[in-house]
Amino acid sequence: MNPTLVAGREADRQDVTELSRPQALEAGSGDGTDSGSGGRGEPVIQVRNLAVEFTTPTRHVQAVRGLDLTVYPGEAVALVGESGSGKSVTSLSLLGLTGPTSRVTADEFRIVGRDVRGLRDRGWRQIRGRELGLVLQDALTSLDPLRTVGQEIKEALRAHGANKSGADAKVEALLAEVGFPDPAVRSHQYAHQLSGGLRQRALIASALAGDPKLIVADEPTTALDVTVQAQILDLLAARRDAGTALLLISHDLAVVSRTADRVLVMRDGVVVEQGSTAQILTAPRHEYTKALLRAVPSAATRGQRLSSGDSGEPEPALRLAQVVQEVGTAASAEEAAPPVLRAAGVSKSFEVSGRRRLRAVVDVDVTVGRGQKVGIVGESGSGKSTLARILLGLIAPDSGRVEVNGQSWRSDGKAGRLRLRRAVQFVSQDSLGSFDPRYTVEEIVAEPLRGLLTRAERQERVREVLAAAHLEADLLKVVPRSLSGGQRQRVSIARALALRPDVLICDEPVSALDVSIQAQILDLLSELSQVTGTALVFISHDLGVVHHLVDDVLVMHRGQIVEQGPVDQVFNAPADPYTQTLLRAVPRLAVR
Repeated sequence: MNPTLVAGREADRQDVTELSRPQALEAGSGDGTDSGSGGRGEPVIQVRNLAVEFTTPTRHVQAVRGLDLTVYPGEAVALVGESGSGKSVTSLSLLGLTGPTSRVTADEFRIVGRDVRGLRDRGWRQIRGRELGLVLQDALTSLDPLRTVGQEIKEALRAHGANKSGADAKVEALLAEVGFPDPAVRSHQYAHQLSGGLRQRALIASALAGDPKLIVADEPTTALDVTVQAQILDLLAARRDAGTALLLISHDLAVVSRTADRVLVMRDGVVVEQGSTAQILTAPRHEYTKALLRAVPSAATRGQRLSSGDSGEPEPALRLAQVVQEVGTAASAEEAAPPVLRAAGVSKSFEVSGRRRLRAVVDVDVTVGRGQKVGIVGESGSGKSTLARILLGLIAPDSGRVEVNGQSWRSDGKAGRLRLRRAVQFVSQDSLGSFDPRYTVEEIVAEPLRGLLTRAERQERVREVLAAAHLEADLLKVVPRSLSGGQRQRVSIARALALRPDVLICDEPVSALDVSIQAQILDLLSELSQVTGTALVFISHDLGVVHHLVDDVLVMHRGQIVEQGPVDQVFNAPADPYTQTLLRAVPRLAVR
């Protein structure tokens, strides 16, 4: 097991008997039974032998089975596990939101002492909001785009019996509680006018409107940068300390270690291990839990594989080498070759609010050598994605120059730009959104090859890159929505590989993936770079991922690069105050 995962910083280390809150919670037995707690008053949630099944005319799925869960006031319990493990289904069953195709059964199912077995929609509506509040991952789609934040919270207040009089004051008080600046002004803004952090705070304020006894937070910080993530976690912890129970669903074990008192590890709908956060993270008993912990990227995992299984065998690496053996831009003498990607003095601004201009990128220099892995980090709005679009030639800088293999994006006309574009490919965070939903996997991967290869050559190349991305040939005729998140991201990488590029630009490619799938994608990217010489520009808000993967890192703040250098040097001894702030905000995988 990774030794850095055991305790983190020395200041965070305590005796295991002092780490669990409340003290009466003992380490779980790992057999799926809930250890419970004594002397904590009435549980907010008391569930025994929960089972959730989904039935359609063509399919029957048992999503959760045999689950026991007890959550007390002022306690934080985390559910962790891979996608499809049953975490979110469990949380939805607690809210009566599993849908009409589901069947939920339990030997005992009580919310604040009330037996909710057989409860109908009207009864659940009385419980949701008043007893249970829900905070989802994607605040932008969870908030109504046609209503202001204030209107959204007012509706929640009215739904839970609040009087209209003084509604504005109550909205402002809730926004102030969750840390909104200028709540009287911000309450009149729409979701699209707020940053990701403020949208998530607004969603929490709406969930708090009914003063619930339990907050169910399903991946509430996954898409947020580290500083905003830290603020949201502090807010949830403050509510927990004030006596509100918290059920946290997360694939981020560092977030869990910072927030939770107890952890339930789920796999294939079953709790395979549970106990205090200290026991689960420092002395896991089940092999699945140990594998999850090994898959967490950090400085200590640099140069190591995160995932286990057949993907570590030499054969895929050999296939990768075959895929790119014909790259035509490689120089015979590597030391004499120009950088595969270089930006010099690049700046870009956009007009906002009439005549006001936002300086998104300011006098930035970037150099990426063959096979080099460069990370770009910074908060939302720092200019990372704008810089990526400039490097990709999707937008032109106001000033400065971008070269691919020594040639400018602006030279040689349309034919020259098309040739350069084949050398620079993109892997996005939202792989599903980047695919034509009507296309099969084969058509998606073959699309950039049209006009370059014959049909037979395209089919052969598609199979080569799918094998390189560790995808089976039986997925060729499958459409994207039938794939898992990890499979979709592999298809995105395979499509980028199809043109045998010199550099991949990856914008948050693993932020939405659970820890084990993330490990597989990071291993694939590292393997690709090592075997083929393909360079990587890797943009991420997850500094642990960046430290694990890249050679050098650029730190962006307000459009400028404030610090850059070898990743170990920058992250271990940051010189710029902004870099120091970012690193302090990173959640450590260390129990409280």
